[in-house]
Amino acid sequence: MATLPSIRTHSAYDALSASSHDALVVIGTSLDALQMHCAAYAGWAEALAPFRRADRTFGSSTVLAPVASVGGGRLVLSPTGSLDDDTDDVRKIYDAVKRGVAKAIEAGARRPAVLLATQTPAADAVLDADYSRCIDVALLAALDASYVTLVVREHRQATLGTDAVLENLLSIDLVADPAMDTAELDAAAKRVAAIEAGRRLALDMGYGGPERMTPLNCAQTIRSAAAAVPGIEYEEITDLDVIKREYPLLYNSARASFAGRCPQIFSCGFVNGADLDWAWSVCVCVFPIAGLQALASAGSCAAANVRGNVCYWFVERRTWPCVVKLEYRSPEPAEVKEHLYLVGKGVTFDTGGISLKTGGSMRGMSYDKLGACAVAGFAIATGVMRATAVNLSCTLAFERNSIGPNSLLPDEVVVSRAGVRVLINDTDAEGRLVMADPVAECRERILAARAAGDTVRSAIYTVATLTGHVIRAYGFYGATVANGPARRGKYDRRIAVAGLAYGDPFENSIMRREDHDFVRSRTDREDVYQSNHQPSTLTDRGHQYPAAFLIKASGLDKHSLRAGEAAAIPFVHVDIAGSAEDGVENGLGLVGLTGSPVAAFAGAFWPSA
Repeated sequence: MATLPSIRTHSAYDALSASSHDALVVIGTSLDALQMHCAAYAGWAEALAPFRRADRTFGSSTVLAPVASVGGGRLVLSPTGSLDDDTDDVRKIYDAVKRGVAKAIEAGARRPAVLLATQTPAADAVLDADYSRCIDVALLAALDASYVTLVVREHRQATLGTDAVLENLLSIDLVADPAMDTAELDAAAKRVAAIEAGRRLALDMGYGGPERMTPLNCAQTIRSAAAAVPGIEYEEITDLDVIKREYPLLYNSARASFAGRCPQIFSCGFVNGADLDWAWSVCVCVFPIAGLQALASAGSCAAANVRGNVCYWFVERRTWPCVVKLEYRSPEPAEVKEHLYLVGKGVTFDTGGISLKTGGSMRGMSYDKLGACAVAGFAIATGVMRATAVNLSCTLAFERNSIGPNSLLPDEVVVSRAGVRVLINDTDAEGRLVMADPVAECRERILAARAAGDTVRSAIYTVATLTGHVIRAYGFYGATVANGPARRGKYDRRIAVAGLAYGDPFENSIMRREDHDFVRSRTDREDVYQSNHQPSTLTDRGHQYPAAFLIKASGLDKHSLRAGEAAAIPFVHVDIAGSAEDGVENGLGLVGLTGSPVAAFAGAFWPSA
C-alpha cells in the first residue's frame, strides 16, 4: 500500500500557516453563510468581490479563485448546500470536500488545507443524519481524492520509474471552524489514518482485475499488508484436500477452476484410477513421464501426477480457491467487550459457472470479491488502530467461479461442513456457497469458546456483494439481514447508526418466515435449497432469503431465539452489492468503488476510539 499523505489538524484558522499549504479548500453550506459565520472570510472578501459582481451564481458550485493571501494563491470554494433538510446527511460534506480537493489537485496543488466552516445541525434538528463524525468524514473525503489505485500505481512505476506519482497529495491540513478541542481533532486524525489504511487495502484489491487479483494474488496482497501490522495473525489454506474436507461447498463451487485432464496418454505402469478432483486446468504434457517429473522437481511447475495411464500435469495454482484467516486480539484483554467473527465472500471473477451469465451480465464480475476485500480492510484498520474493545476472527473465502467440464452442476446435492444436504439449483448463486462453511466453522469456534468458559459476547457477520436484488430494492445502499438474536441485540442497527455517522448508510431488512420457507426442502433427498433458478432481481425477497439459506446450511438454525439465551448466536448478513460501488457511470469503464463497509464497521465496533 502507498504511504498516506501526512495529516495535520488545527483548532483554528489562525493556527494555519500560509507556507504549509498550496491551496485552501473552504467548505460551507453557501457563500452567503460563509460571509456571515466564518471570520476568515473577511480576508478574502476583496479578492472575491469582482467574481461575485460578475456572476451571481459564483460560489454556488465548486470553483477556484486566485486569492493572494492564502497558501499557493488558490482558494477553492466547495459548498455543501443545506445540511438540515429532510434527506440531508453527512455525505454532503464528504462530496463537497472530495470535489474541492479534486479541484485543487487539478489546479496543481499537492498540499491543500481544508477549512471545514459548516454550521452542522444539532442532533435533534435532523432526521436520518448524524454529523458527529464530520471531521473524520472530511478527512476521508480528502484522502479519497488523493488515492491512486494499485493498478495505476503499478503502471506508473513500470513506465515512469522513480518519476511516478503514486499519491496525489503529500499532506492534508484540516481546520475546524467553529474551533474544536485539540484532543478531539487528534483522535479523529488517528481514527482516519487507521480506517484509510484498511479502506485502501480493500480498494487496491477491489480494483485489481481478474488476473491481477486471482485468489492466490489476493491472499498474497493480504499477507503483505498483515505482515506490516503488529497484532494481526495470518493463515492461508491452499491445500485442496484440506479445502475439500473443511469447506466442501467452496470446494465444489470452485471445481471448474482447477480441474482438467492431460490429453497425452502414456503407459506409466500405474493402475490407480484417475482422480478428476486433482486435475489442473492448464496442461502442457509434451514429454514422457520421466521428463515431466524432472521438470516438476526442477521447479518449472508444481507437480506431475500419474493416475491409471493418464498424466495429470499440475501447472497453474493461481486460479485455485484459497481460504485466508486473520486474527486480531486486543492489546488490552480486560477491555474486550465482544468477539466478532467475520466471513467475506471473495469471488475474484464470477462467470456464473455452468449457469452462465449471459447478455453482458458478466461485465464487472471482478468486483464480486469486494466482501472479502472489505473484511480484510477492516481487520487491517483495526490492527492499525489497536482497538481495545474488540477481538476479530476473519475468514475470507476466495475462488474463481469458472465454467468447464468439471463444473458444479444444478441438481447436485452437496453436503456442507455442518452435515446439511444442499440441493444446487443455480451455480450463479455461488456466494452463499463459499460463505456457508466458514460460517459453520465460526459457529463451532463460538461454541467451543463458550464451553471453555469464555463469556465475551460474540456474533457472526457475513459480508458480500451477494445479490442484484439489494440494488433493485435500495439502489446504491447496503443492507443488513439479521437473525432473531442479532435483532434483539440491535446488532444490525449498530451498523446502520454508524453508517449514518460515516456517510455509508445501511438499510435494515427484516428476515421473514417466507425466507425460511423458500429454501425449506419438500423431499427427503435434501435438507435445504441453495436458491431458485431465477436471478435475484426477478425473485421476491431476493436479498433476504439468502440469509435464511446461510443459517440453515451452517447449522445456525439451532441457535435462534428459541434455543434460549445461552445457546443463541447473533448473525448478521451484510449485502454490500450496492454500497461497495459508487454508481457513477464512467462511459464503458467500470464504476468506482467506495471501500464500504470499512468505515461503517469502524464506527460500529470501535466504541472507545
